[in-house]
Amino acid sequence: MITVRIMRHIINPGDKYGRLTVLREVQKAAADGRRYRAALCRCDCGEESTPRISSLRSGDAQSCGCSRGPPKYGEGNPRAKLTSEKVRQLRARRADGLTYRQLATEFGISDVSACAAVNRKTWAHVN
Repeated sequence: MITVRIMRHIINPGDKYGRLTVLREVQKAAADGRRYRAALCRCDCGEESTPRISSLRSGDAQSCGCSRGPPKYGEGNPRAKLTSEKVRQLRARRADGLTYRQLATEFGISDVSACAAVNRKTWAHVN
């Protein structure tokens, strides 16, 4: 016995989901080649985006991304464990010959984070 589950979400042009207004339905293809239903939408800010219809219906897609604001990096990120001054100290201590593991222990971060900060993969804006 084969069970087929069909979920049909009906959307209409002009429907509003958060800041997105539906213009029309479109077909999209995922990276694995599977096709899915999406909606071409215009955000209140004027940008267009094509979220999955299921994301619109569930409330996961509410805008083109403009409502999140600019990305927060450095000390503006609430999860940051370092400050600009600590990054300068970290780089100076590395120049003195400390290993990344020693730096990580001293500054309370992972050795991968210490390496990234020293090599300017993160905190590139700090001189």
